[in-house]
Amino acid sequence: MTRILLRAGKDPRRGLTPEASLAFGGGGVFGTNVGNVAFADATFRLLSVPGAEVVPNAYLTERAGDDKAYISRVNNEFDVFVLPLANAFRESFLGPLRSLTSVIRELTIPVVVVGVGAQARLDGQSGQSDDLIKATKAFMSAVLDRSAKVGLRGEITRQYLRGLGFGDEHVEVIGCPSVYLRNETGTVSKKVEAIGPDSLVNLTLSPYVAQFADFVNRAAAQYPNLIYVAQRAEDLDLMLWGREFGASPNPRMPVHREHRLYREDRMRFFLDSRTWLDFNATRDYSVGTRIHGSVMALVAGTPATLVAHDSRTLEIADFHQIPHVLLSQLTRTSTVADLYEQSDWSAFNAGKAERFELLTRFLETNGLEHIAQPGKANPEFDDAWRSAKLPGPVHTLYAPEPEFRAMVIDRLAWISQTTGSSPARNRDRYTPPLPLTPKKPASPKPPPSLLRRVVRAVRRRLAAR
Repeated sequence: MTRILLRAGKDPRRGLTPEASLAFGGGGVFGTNVGNVAFADATFRLLSVPGAEVVPNAYLTERAGDDKAYISRVNNEFDVFVLPLANAFRESFLGPLRSLTSVIRELTIPVVVVGVGAQARLDGQSGQSDDLIKATKAFMSAVLDRSAKVGLRGEITRQYLRGLGFGDEHVEVIGCPSVYLRNETGTVSKKVEAIGPDSLVNLTLSPYVAQFADFVNRAAAQYPNLIYVAQRAEDLDLMLWGREFGASPNPRMPVHREHRLYREDRMRFFLDSRTWLDFNATRDYSVGTRIHGSVMALVAGTPATLVAHDSRTLEIADFHQIPHVLLSQLTRTSTVADLYEQSDWSAFNAGKAERFELLTRFLETNGLEHIAQPGKANPEFDDAWRSAKLPGPVHTLYAPEPEFRAMVIDRLAWISQTTGSSPARNRDRYTPPLPLTPKKPASPKPPPSLLRRVVRAVRRRLAAR
């Protein structure tokens, strides 16, 4: 049996409570942003051929550092390490990028990177430090020593890496595997003729993009059935426990308890890709700054338009021909209805099969089997994924009855079993399939003897004379 270690939070067929999901690893089992679940689950499904076992690493590999025991287990127990990545070439990911590089250098098995990208402003300036450039070169070199090619998210990243000395013989633009999460050939078309006041609209947003706030609040007022589909760990913390973003949250964004989208319970957080897709399939349209919010709508067959504000979102939209508008192009009167009317999904549909072939050919070049190959389909995986017991969407603390009562009971149960001496303590805690080896605490030094203390005191007094 082929064993594949996959950079992913968990098996998509494994359900976790919202509380346990957020509590794991400091940034949630989804790695700080549930958008990671989209491309991790897509890769998980693609590689789950009969006779292969895919094991999620729970994002621990980039935290392992010099854990020799962990690295030894990876070398001894797995045949390949596959890393679906997002915008990993960015300043805020510098630490994990270095840790991954350190681990990869110690691996004796193949390493395959799927869909990595750089992050830059839309004016073409990367703004990257010398430290990040050095770390990017080191990562690419370590991977290429164990891989045929590195898979990139888009053309902007290709040009960036070309400037660092990595040409087309080293890289391949393959887009993001999340586009093929549920199927490889599904198309998208308008569900309604026009967006109106009663339309079921999904909104995605990046809370730190302050320029989008006018559009957000205008849309919240114009479309009563609009739902903000949140993605970050901070959003989930706010929705579960009411903890606001920082000391002074932006009052114009739904990052605090007083924002209308929070108080009206028009926020949802999905912990699993399947439940996210199921919800999106019931909606009319999705719009916003989150690329994977747009992708998950399209995978569900729901039209979506991306509002691009940086290169990491724009290059995926360009490659997959996802309808998009630049944030700078929005005006004070732009509406959701306007973007819907202006968007066209024909190019996305027409090129989907060809782009999927690029991805699968890249996998084959790197020696990976996938479910689209003849005789490698795995309907049992899809059946298990469809029938898996997974939690529903998380609501805000203003959820109506009976959702509110059930939600509060669940959270009280979580608190009681993770504190004190309850026999049920840690019942729902997530234990990764390949945990890090617990480090033994250093033995405390015995206190110095009375004689030693006296000698030291005398020496200090003599030295002071």
